[in-house]
Amino acid sequence: MPESDESHPFCPDRNGYVIDSGAGNELTEVIKDPSVAPKAQELLRHLAHERDWTFVIDNAYTDTEFVKRPCAFRAMVTMNGPEGRDGLVQAWTNHTRRLRECINPDLDLVLPSNVDNRLYLQRVLAAKFDNYDICHDKFRGIFIIALVNTPPEAGETRKAIRSTWCKQRIILGMFIRCVFVMGVSRHDSQKMRDRLRQEFVQYGDIVQGNFVDSYKNLTLKLILGLKWVTKYCSHATYVYKGDADVFVNFRNIVSLLVSLRNRNESLDKFYIGLLQSASIRFSPSIPEHRLYSRYHVPDTMYYGRFYPPYCSGGSYVISADVVPQLIQEALTTVIINIEDAFVGILAKKIGVTPVDHQGFRNYGGKHDVCSLRNAMTVHGVGKSELIKLWRVYTDKNVVCKFNFS
Repeated sequence: MPESDESHPFCPDRNGYVIDSGAGNELTEVIKDPSVAPKAQELLRHLAHERDWTFVIDNAYTDTEFVKRPCAFRAMVTMNGPEGRDGLVQAWTNHTRRLRECINPDLDLVLPSNVDNRLYLQRVLAAKFDNYDICHDKFRGIFIIALVNTPPEAGETRKAIRSTWCKQRIILGMFIRCVFVMGVSRHDSQKMRDRLRQEFVQYGDIVQGNFVDSYKNLTLKLILGLKWVTKYCSHATYVYKGDADVFVNFRNIVSLLVSLRNRNESLDKFYIGLLQSASIRFSPSIPEHRLYSRYHVPDTMYYGRFYPPYCSGGSYVISADVVPQLIQEALTTVIINIEDAFVGILAKKIGVTPVDHQGFRNYGGKHDVCSLRNAMTVHGVGKSELIKLWRVYTDKNVVCKFNFS
C-alpha cells in the first residue's frame, strides 16, 4: 500500500509489495551501478518517480487486519509483526488455530487429509434393492427425482407418502419421481425382508444398501441415493432430498425452479433449502463434542468451531449436474454422521453456495390450507398427520390469495 514522503509515494518494505517483470528489469539495470544507494525501498521510490510507474493501492498488504480479524487472513497477502523465527512460527501457529474458528472455515484446516473411502463405500453401498426402471424414460425427462429417507420397517409411512405428495407424477408439465432410500434394519428378519421385497415388486421405488439403518448412518443413505442418481437417473434436472416426516408441496418447488430457470438462474451448481450457518442466530451449525450426544463428531473427524453453511437435511434441492462431483468428493472426505453438514462440506469443496429459502420450513408453523399452499415443505409431520394435511391442502373449496413463486 503506497505511502508518501515529502516528494514521492512509495510502497514500504514492512508490508511487502509486488512489481511486474518490466519494472524488475529496469531495477536490475539500475542496481548494476555500484554508486546507487543499496536500500531497496529508497531506490524503488526514486526509480518509480523517475520512470513514472503506476502504484496500485491494495489493502491486502497490511499490518493490522490480521491481528484484529484472523478470519480475514484468507483475503490478505502479507502481514507485518512477528520478529525472528520463533515469533513467525508462533504467529503462524496461533492464527492457524484461530482460523479453525471462522464461520466459513478453510476445509484443509478442519478436515483430516489422506482419506480414502472407496473400498468402504463399495462394501456398504452394495445394493440389496437397486431399482433402475424409475427414470428409464429419458425422452420425457425427469425434472425432479426425489430421494426420501425411510427405515425399512416404515412401510406405512411410505404408503402414506405414495398416496399424497408423491402421488402426482406430472406437476406444471414437469415429471416427478420418488425413490425411498434405506439401509438394513437393526431388527432384520426373514419376515421383514419378505415384506420389503413384496413392496419392492409392487411399487419398484426402493433402493437399499448394505449398512445398518440408523441416525448415525444417515450420511451413508445420502451417498447411496446420490450414487443411485448418478447411475440410473443422471438425466434428471434436479434432485430433491428429504426425510419421511415432511409434507412436500412440489407445485411450489417446481414453480420456483421454473421461474428461476426462466431468469437464467438455478441452471447449474444449485443448492437451495433452509440455510444453516453460524451467521444465523440459533442455527445448528456448531459441531457437537459431547461424547454421548447423537450429534457427536470427534475432533479427529472435524476440527473446526463451525460447519460451512449448509441446508437443513429435512428437505433441500440440488441441481443434478453437481451429483457426480459430490460423489467424487465423498470418496476422499471423512464421513461425519451429520448428513446435512456433510453435504455443506462437499458443496464447499466443489464451489457450490447454498441458497436460503424460507419456504423450506422446519418444525412448527401453521397447517391451514393457505399456509400449506404457501410452503415448499413442512418438517415434522407423521404419517397419520400427513394424510390429514393432504386433505386440507387439496381442498378445492378454499381459494388462497398468495402462493410462493
